[in-house]
Amino acid sequence: MSKETITRFQGWGELFSNQESADQQYKDLLADMRGEYTGNGTLANERTEIDPEFGVESTIFEKTHSGRASKVLRLQNGNVQISFERKGGVFTPVEIKPNVGNRNHNWDIDQIREMQLGIRKLIDNAQEIEAQHDLTTLFFYLKGKPATEGWEETMLFNERFPQRIGYKIYPDDTLVKAKKVLSMSG
Repeated sequence: MSKETITRFQGWGELFSNQESADQQYKDLLADMRGEYTGNGTLANERTEIDPEFGVESTIFEKTHSGRASKVLRLQNGNVQISFERKGGVFTPVEIKPNVGNRNHNWDIDQIREMQLGIRKLIDNAQEIEAQHDLTTLFFYLKGKPATEGWEETMLFNERFPQRIGYKIYPDDTLVKAKKVLSMSG
């Protein structure tokens, strides 16, 4: 599997049907991060401020275990920058850009949300430990990863083809498997 097989979006206008859709998916991205930090007990505080360097609103998630933070900004060019605080207060940024992940597929954000909800319900109702584990692993990948060059490279290295939906990329094999699991359960 190589990067040459990926057909990419060239700009944000191709990726989102309208600004409302982009705004909603950005809010969903923040909610996903908030949920992850809340779920693992590491969210100490969340605040919003104007970033002095870029002049745009940033959301900062402060964490309990390290006192460090993650900062999320939607830049004026439409890219989303996520910075992770490291030792010494230095932030390491990654950027979500439109030209990451494959655009040629039939998946959409509503399907992803429905599959996430369906798999979550199956996890909650699973009786066997092994089934719970398999479904939880599937759900982990079904949450997707930020559409950054680094995550795309990681997926390709692990032979997982990155499908682009909104601000995230999802392994194609995970999407196919989730759809199959849900069709067999229902």
